Order: sequence, then structure tokens, then C-alpha cells
Amino acid sequence: VVADQAANPHENELERELALWCSAFHTFLDQPNVPLVTVHAHCGAGGNGQVSVKQSTDTPIGVSLPARQWKIPLCMRAVGANGQRSCTILDKPQADLTMPMACSGPLMPNAEGAGYYHFTTDDAGWHALIAAAPKLSAAEQITLLRNLEAGVRAGNTKASLLFEGLREVAPIGSWDALEAAERIMRELHDTVIAPADRAAFEAMARGLIRPRLDAVGLSAKPGEPVANAMIRYSAAWFLTNTAADQQVRAELAKAGEIYMTSGGKSTGALPTDLAQYALWSAVARGGPAFGRRLIAALKASEDQEFRRAAMFALTAASDPQFLREIYALSLSNDLKLNEGLGLIRYLSEDPDRRVAQWVWIEANLDSIEARVTPDRMAGILRRLDSACDVETRDRITRIYRPRLDRYEGAPRQLKQVVESTDRCIAFKNAKAGEIAAAFKS
Repeated sequence: VVADQAANPHENELERELALWCSAFHTFLDQPNVPLVTVHAHCGAGGNGQVSVKQSTDTPIGVSLPARQWKIPLCMRAVGANGQRSCTILDKPQADLTMPMACSGPLMPNAEGAGYYHFTTDDAGWHALIAAAPKLSAAEQITLLRNLEAGVRAGNTKASLLFEGLREVAPIGSWDALEAAERIMRELHDTVIAPADRAAFEAMARGLIRPRLDAVGLSAKPGEPVANAMIRYSAAWFLTNTAADQQVRAELAKAGEIYMTSGGKSTGALPTDLAQYALWSAVARGGPAFGRRLIAALKASEDQEFRRAAMFALTAASDPQFLREIYALSLSNDLKLNEGLGLIRYLSEDPDRRVAQWVWIEANLDSIEARVTPDRMAGILRRLDSACDVETRDRITRIYRPRLDRYEGAPRQLKQVVESTDRCIAFKNAKAGEIAAAFKS
């Protein structure tokens, strides 16, 4: 710009634009949190489109945040308006924008999901945007689901709208949009859904995801698109684990038997990238008998990929006595240090085994400390961001608080775990009933 100053009559305009963008960036770089843009589109006389926008701090339930203001690069488009976008910088608390195309279709308040902000709108706006999901790009389908979820977690969007969005996107979304839908349902299943409602939630989830797996099949096809392999990989695990699909588990368990007996060399007709899920299914269906055979195969193998898949699969165990054997394995010399820590973390991630795992950790703390370095003791906490119950939070605090000066990095890790757990508990207390009613309807 400087070199071309004399020849460029638009230099001053360009410099003003650059200065405006730089000032916008600083409002994101110099303060934390995420802005929330509330959007209301309406058509005036003669079809003149108007969009009212208001910014605030996105504040999830269970969190207290100060009011902030950003200079937000904001791009919106009306679905069906030939991809035309209307962009501006929202640099004030609220504004009324002229957007003629706002009358030509449902409004996507974050075109291509490129803006760093969450958005919400009124029920009519959500219904229209959700119904237009088949016309959205993959990035916009993901953006739609993420903003519905964020709205529910912040208390400004009805849970029924989230499930409406899931039911619209899951059957037709791209592979990465399907993964986004699965992640949302998995997190709700593992944290918010009451045990009495689990079966109904799992049936709902199977109804959404099973047709996508059936369409691509568990076996790979010659020359199939990469997207089909991605759908197979994520849907097979979601159905096996979260949705408790017994038919899929049975098919995968057959491959798990082959994978174990071949020492990690084959999964039969199934792709090898499903090996760990196949072994997990075999443990879930075969119980301690298969699990003990798997432990013997693990001890005998030098194949690192097989060993890792075997340890992952052992988290499917549910028999209390066999779980105690797995806990003992994590501290034995049959596993390398990093493998033992990996097994401990795998078990801690599973919501159905987390309480029992931390009871064992507390009872065996001296043995764990003797084997694990101080920084690794703090690292055991790192996979607990999804804890959502008072018992786990209090037990972890009881274990770690007296030892914060002994475990490198533990103060920060413990603070993060307690904060995320408290936030999850607050969300569950506030929204569990509404979420249950929404998915059942």
C-alpha cells in the first residue's frame, strides 16, 4: 500500500478498512469469552428486508460472566438467495441492518460458519432455518447444530428446537455434520439423560443414525467415496457405544474375535479401522470370559496397535470382579507406564465406570504414586472434563487437594475439572427435564 501510494487513489479507503479490521481483531484478542448475536429478521413494506441484531456475552448455564462488547465481523445470508451474503461489522450493542435478501428465504446468521460468534433467533426463525437444512452447506449444517446446542446450554433456546435440528440434519448431513450430531447426542447421553430415560434416548438415537450406517454398510466397498468410510467409522462407534445397538455390536463382535485370535492381523470382512470397536463389542457381549482371553493376548503381543486397541476394548467391561482385575492390570508390569496411564484414562472417560474407577484410585493411591511421576499424576485428571456428578467431583477434590504441591500442574487441572463439572451439574439440574420431554416428543 505504501509503495503504491501515489498511484492508488483508493489507498485512504483501504487503510481505513484495514484499521477497522485490526480494531475488530483486538476486541477478540484482548478479552476472553464468545459473543452472542441475537438476530430477528423481518420484511417491511414492499418486501424491504430488515434485520435487527444485538450482541451480548454468550453465558452458559452455571457460569457468571461480565458484559462485554466486541466489533464483530458479521456475515449473514438468506438461504435460497443465490449464495449472496450481507456483511458488516457490528461495533455497537445493537443495530438495525437493511438486508433486502432477508425476505427471500430463511436467514443463516453466520454464513458458512466463518464468524467467531454464537447466534440465536426467535422460534419462527429457528423453525425456518432448520427446515432449510438440506439446502445448507456442510459448514452451515454444523454451525446450525452447534448454535442450537449452545443456545440450549445458555438457556436461550428451547431443547425441542435442538432435537428438531438433530432430526433434520442427521439423516441427510455430510459426514462431518453427522459427527457433530453424534457428539451432541453422546454428551447428552453421558451427562444429562437420567438412567430411567436411557433406553428411550438410545432408541431415538438408533432411529437417527442406524439408517446412515445401513446405507454404507459395515464392509468397505471397492472405490467407495472417502465420505462413506468416515460415516461408517463414526456411526459404527456411536451405535455400538452410545446407542447400544445390539445388532451392530453382534456383527462387530464377530470381527473382534477374529482380530484377537489373529493377533491383530485381521478383522475378517470388516475394515481394520473398526478393530478397536470390534474388540470393544466382543468384550461387551462376551463378558469376563472373552475379556480374560483378551488380557492374555495383550500380554503375549508386541504389536503396539493391537495392545492399544485391547486396552481401549477393556472399558466395555461391566462385571465388578473383572473390573478389579483390569484396574490391577493398569499397575502391573505387564503394561508399560504410558499404557497403564492410558488404561486408567480410558476407564475414567466412561460415565458408567467413572465412580468405581475413582473409588479404586483413592484406595490405591500409594501404589499409583509409586509407579507414576508427579506430572503424570496431574495428567490423570485431564480426561475428566465430562464428569457431571457431585460424587466424582468431591472425590477428585478429596484426593488431589492435599497433594497439589506434589503433583506438577495439578492446581490448574483440578480447577478446570471442578469448574467444568459444576457447570455440567448446573446445566443438568436446569435442563434435564426439558431435554427428556423434548426427545420423547
